[in-house]
Amino acid sequence: MMRKLSVVDKTSEAVGSLLTLLIFAIAALTWMEVFLRYAWGAPTVWAPEIIQMLSATVFLFAGSVAMSRDAHIRIGFIYENLGGNGLRIVAVICLICAVIFVGGLTYGAYNQFVDSVNRFAGDVWMPETTGRAWNVPLPPFTRFLMLLACILFLIQSFVTFGRGIFGKSDGGAA
Repeated sequence: MMRKLSVVDKTSEAVGSLLTLLIFAIAALTWMEVFLRYAWGAPTVWAPEIIQMLSATVFLFAGSVAMSRDAHIRIGFIYENLGGNGLRIVAVICLICAVIFVGGLTYGAYNQFVDSVNRFAGDVWMPETTGRAWNVPLPPFTRFLMLLACILFLIQSFVTFGRGIFGKSDGGAA
């Protein structure tokens, strides 16, 4: 049975499509870096940092994408033997756990983002940099993406577990 997707589900699905493109970009950049390093002995200073940032972005948004597809990990033996009310109870418990965990993660991501951006040396703005050869301010951008990913995951948790609690799909509990 095909379920109707909410705006949040559609957003997570669109993010998932973009993540697929990022994975191809990561692979292409990695191959390019390996080729430049070993064929010509001329590695770049920027590729490792970009690859790391793109990989972190994929990882950060993957939770909400998996949850929107109802593809997160379950203990199948227990989950498959629960009835309607059992599934609702599990969905409520999982929602509480998800809100506590992802809520805390969102709070931490916000604080890290603010700390990363709000840096001054006297009157000069000095955002956090990578501290490596390229030394660009990628950490604030990555932390901003982490904050967005946490917010999307938190909202997606409410939508997915809401379906499980109110019985509007075949699942929803983790």
